[in-house]
Amino acid sequence: MVLIRFTLLIGIGILLGAGSMYVALKLGFAVGVSLLTVIFVKGFDTICSRFFTSWGTVTQQDHGYFLSLTTGMSYATVTLVSTVLAALYLSNQFPTNTTSLVLWVISLNLIGTLLAWIFREYMSSAPFPSATAAASLVKNTERDSSQQTFWVTFGGTWIWIALRDMIQWIPGTVAGFSTSPLFIGLGGLLGFKTCLSFFLGGLFFFLPEKHMLGGEDEMAWFAVSALMTYIVLDFLAPLLKGRWSTSRIHSVEKTTVGLLAAALFFSLLVFSFNFPIGVISLILVCLLLYPWSLFSSRITGETDVTPIGALGKLAIFIFWLFPHSGSIMPWIGQLIGPAAASADFSSDLKCGTLLECSPRKQLYYQAIGSVVGPIVMIPVFLSFLPLIGTDQFPVPAARIWNQFLEIVNSGMLFSSSALRMNFILGLGVGIGYWALRKWVWKILPSIVPFCMAFFLDLPTTNTLLIGGLLSLALVNKLSEEKLLLNWSGLMAGEGILMAILLLFY
Repeated sequence: MVLIRFTLLIGIGILLGAGSMYVALKLGFAVGVSLLTVIFVKGFDTICSRFFTSWGTVTQQDHGYFLSLTTGMSYATVTLVSTVLAALYLSNQFPTNTTSLVLWVISLNLIGTLLAWIFREYMSSAPFPSATAAASLVKNTERDSSQQTFWVTFGGTWIWIALRDMIQWIPGTVAGFSTSPLFIGLGGLLGFKTCLSFFLGGLFFFLPEKHMLGGEDEMAWFAVSALMTYIVLDFLAPLLKGRWSTSRIHSVEKTTVGLLAAALFFSLLVFSFNFPIGVISLILVCLLLYPWSLFSSRITGETDVTPIGALGKLAIFIFWLFPHSGSIMPWIGQLIGPAAASADFSSDLKCGTLLECSPRKQLYYQAIGSVVGPIVMIPVFLSFLPLIGTDQFPVPAARIWNQFLEIVNSGMLFSSSALRMNFILGLGVGIGYWALRKWVWKILPSIVPFCMAFFLDLPTTNTLLIGGLLSLALVNKLSEEKLLLNWSGLMAGEGILMAILLLFY
């Protein structure tokens, strides 16, 4: 029966991974599968327990391990193929050796998984909204009353989305607000302070017709500069106070360091089979690998948005500043793959903590998923190659990265004094806000959502605030359990139905 369960989980992972890839190639970003995994596993558990007397009980901890397996199979791999590999294909630089390509992606997934394991204690206090929602769904739907709370919200969301996207009786936005239940649910999970930060960021970046920071490129560098500066200072704060050893930063085990070094060496070895290796680029990758994964996990933990686009652009710019041989894009993949995997596993570890799972056992399941995922997903992606760049699979993220690389190569970035000033201004804002929140006004929300608002849009940030206000208004009227289930129902309902619509329509 254990083998049957494991086979079933692999099947669920393949299904969700294929759906996530379809969405990513169309829209430019990979969707998380945490809530979808819980829904699928619960559904199959209910069916199998009725027909197989020896099926047994799927415990809360089992759900946590299953989540690590299925998400490990999908998110990081899908993110990489829909950005870096698609960009290489569009620029006629796609590697021809399929075996080495699969091995390269496997190694990147394992590097990100090990990095997330190293800084797991530092990330333990981050909210990780989707992970929290998944854990709540697992823990609180065992009783009939809780099941009813979730399924009423879930069903109501399906009706709303059907009226909006299928029958088109409801517009997508109304008076500057999105009609997406998913963003309301996400706002409820994030809480009022975080949503207020998102909202203020949306007003700052999108409300003025002529922005004081300049155009979109200039504003992007302000947002990225302030974001990274704040996170770096927050991470290094214990060192600045001379309390590194007693901080929440996990003491690295020698075994983990050895595995990480071996995975990195193997990754670069396989990389050399497909792309040229330069010494300076190699040094840059080794220097940026840890911070890029940390940034990705930290921002995902606070906002539920993995900043792959922003990190990719910043990496392109940094690599361009130094002499390099061959294309920059494969090196961006060497950074982005682990960054996506680390955010994915950090989220799973949060869910596992709430479900009282063994972190080490989660690591094993995540590692298995990291290996199985590329073996399955890369051939699926290769079957889509003739359609990459067409109307069916426009791969917008890959196109944007290629366009940005062309702009960097042309030298246009350095012709803009506004861009340089925004980068310096972002550094100042990041330092100033960190100091203000650390030493003067500790109740201030993080600046991370404020900066990440630039990568969303005004209707989204407005709608997140509605969710945050609802969570504030209902906190004393409904139990925490019911609130979490309602937010989860809104997110899971729209996520599942939209995945179905994108797959079949």
